Amino acid sequence: MNSELAAAAQKLLCSAAPQYHPDMNLTLEKLARGLSNDNYLLSTSSQLFLLKRYREAFPAKALQAQQQLAGLALTTAPLVWCEEDKLALFEYWRGEIYQGRDWQVLIMMLRTLHQHQADNRAGVVMDLSALLASLTHVEQLIASAKRGQLAERLRTYPSTLGFCHNDLVIENILFDGEDFRLIDFEFAGYNDIYFDFAALTVSLALQRVEAEAMLSHYFATAAYQQLNMEKLTDYRQAYLLLCVDWYSKRGHKGIAADLTAQLYTW
Repeated sequence: MNSELAAAAQKLLCSAAPQYHPDMNLTLEKLARGLSNDNYLLSTSSQLFLLKRYREAFPAKALQAQQQLAGLALTTAPLVWCEEDKLALFEYWRGEIYQGRDWQVLIMMLRTLHQHQADNRAGVVMDLSALLASLTHVEQLIASAKRGQLAERLRTYPSTLGFCHNDLVIENILFDGEDFRLIDFEFAGYNDIYFDFAALTVSLALQRVEAEAMLSHYFATAAYQQLNMEKLTDYRQAYLLLCVDWYSKRGHKGIAADLTAQLYTW
């Protein structure tokens, strides 16, 4: 076990829980999941925790929002974090990646998430047009995707702003047989809710008719809004371009290729 990391984890744990002391025994086990951070199972003699070490920007605002959302049973609670060390300690939840299609439960969670009022709202709104303009690893896709036209269309749709997960892939939806939890909120912030739907359609490789059924569930009780499949199609394409660029920059060529193939399935 990395002694420096273990010492930092021990310090975090002691600050989160007074019953623990500096000379306690603990173990750290590296977990396989996590592409933008390193995840460890932290074990004491009586309790389990999740330790996350961030490789890129530290998501302090997202962690604050996640603490609030944990009180609504939407996610696991971040207990304490250290921005200097880029570490955060979470409660451990024994769920597995969800493989079903229970829209009723997931849509209820999404509605609650999207209606959340984060205390740190100011300045946390994703600018999709700017992000699309900054892509560097999708040159071969630009002609077919017509990136400029896509960005212009995105600006023409009526805004449906909400607090979004912004990385709502199936690996971030856990199920323990009874309850769900959404995890990995480091990209969370205000955005058009169609971005979350786009992520789900891509991660679940949904056909267009399946995606329409998902939106129908979401908007069934929202009489003031109507689902818009053209908008979802454009948000899905934008999400795919962003993901292909993200994975390509980090050398995950296989994942990038699989996502590129989805550009042509709708």
